[in-house]
Amino acid sequence: MTSFLVVVATKMVVEKKTGKVVWRSQKQVVTFFGRGRDQFGPKKLVATFWSGATKEFTTKIKSAQNTLPNDAWVAITSTIMKTLEYPMAALTITKQGWDEIMKPLLHFCLPVAGYSQNFPRAVIFVPSEQGGKGLMHPWYNQELTHLETFWEELASETHTGEFFTTSMEALRLELSYPTSLMSVPFDRMAGCATNSWLTSLWETCNKWNIDIKSIAPELKKGLRV
Repeated sequence: MTSFLVVVATKMVVEKKTGKVVWRSQKQVVTFFGRGRDQFGPKKLVATFWSGATKEFTTKIKSAQNTLPNDAWVAITSTIMKTLEYPMAALTITKQGWDEIMKPLLHFCLPVAGYSQNFPRAVIFVPSEQGGKGLMHPWYNQELTHLETFWEELASETHTGEFFTTSMEALRLELSYPTSLMSVPFDRMAGCATNSWLTSLWETCNKWNIDIKSIAPELKKGLRV
C-alpha cells in the first residue's frame, strides 16, 4: 500500500547574492511505502527522511552570513521544529531515533545561536518556566500528539475514530484481556500483539499511567485461552 503525506512547512533559505536568511513556504509530498509499526512506512525510511531535513537546515544555518543568535534560535523553534512536528500524528519514531535526528541540528546550530555545542541537552528541553530553553523534545511532542489525535477523533465520531475503536477491539481480542486496553501491562504482553500505531500508543499510556476506556463493551471473563 502506498501512502502520501503532504508536508507544508516554512523553509529557511539563504540568498546567494546577499547572504541573508529568508523564509519561504514549501509544500512537499512525501511518499512512504510498506507496513509495520509506522502508519506511513518503515521506521528507517521515516527517520532517514527527517534526518535529511535537519541536515539541510543545519547546512543553511552554517552558510548564513551576519546571523544574529536570536534569529538562529527563532529559526530553530519556528521552522525546522515545526517541519518535524507536522507528520507526528502518523509517526512512531522511538526516543533514540529522535535523538539521532536532533543530534546534528543541535551540534551545529547551538553555536550559531550563542550556545556551546556541548550545552546540556537536558537544559535545552526543560520548560522555560523551570529555567530551561523551552524546546520540547520531539518524542514527547509525538506521543502527546498521538493522545490528542486519538481523543479528538473518538470524541468527534469521525471515520478515523471508528477505525481507532475497531483497531482497539481487535487488539483486545488478540490479547484476550477483558479489561480496557490501557490497563493491560505492556511489558508483559507486547510480544503477543501485532506492531502498529495503536501498540505505540498503548506503550506510552502504560509508561505514563494513562487509562483510555473503550466505548465498546468489555469482554466477558473466562474467554482467555
